[in-house]
Amino acid sequence: MKSVTQKMANDCINAYNAQLPKAKGKITTGVGFNTTELASWLQKVSPHAFEIQVRFGIYTEMYSPDKESTGRMTVFFFACDEAGNTATDEEGNTILPVNAGVPYP
Repeated sequence: MKSVTQKMANDCINAYNAQLPKAKGKITTGVGFNTTELASWLQKVSPHAFEIQVRFGIYTEMYSPDKESTGRMTVFFFACDEAGNTATDEEGNTILPVNAGVPYP
């Protein structure tokens, strides 16, 4: 991981936002996660994962946590092995991705 300046992050985020198509409703520009819950999940999966991948998605009507979130972007954290495949636990079970972040704005 590499720390970057706040200006770099803001400039890159603004460039991303400028490329978004005009959409109805709110556009997600960030997703927040509870630090305690995220740290607990990371501690649980870290012995079995080589990396954590952040994958982007759009809430469909079927999976949206509420009506207002339908069509909004979200992120999923995947515990992955060295080949980039979903990691497994000590019993060989797939480690499920996590979501349940808070979309912003």
